[in-house]
Amino acid sequence: MDKRKVAVGEIFTYTIKASGSFSSPELITPEFKNFTIVSQSQSKNFSLKKGQIHMDFSVTYSLFAPEPGVFLIEAPQIKDTDTVLKGKPIKIKVRGKPLKEQEKIRPFIESATDI
Repeated sequence: MDKRKVAVGEIFTYTIKASGSFSSPELITPEFKNFTIVSQSQSKNFSLKKGQIHMDFSVTYSLFAPEPGVFLIEAPQIKDTDTVLKGKPIKIKVRGKPLKEQEKIRPFIESATDI
């Protein structure tokens, strides 16, 4: 997470990283309620050691919030055969006017500004 406080419409990144030995790993990502996903990238490396899958991975999301408020990004999870590993949830404070409000005044700003 690169920021905990952002402005409405400001793009920020949220990254999930994990490394370890697993039998049959499944990543469960947060739903990102109240956020819009702009992009997603991922990197995964697998190796087999003594019958266990060793995995190093990273998933990065670029997000923004269209509304102000304090929002919670739920914890990501990795489910394996007999284990569930959980990350930590993160609170994000989003300040400013909603994007819909900003869009209403944009034509007035653009028509009054000469560049």
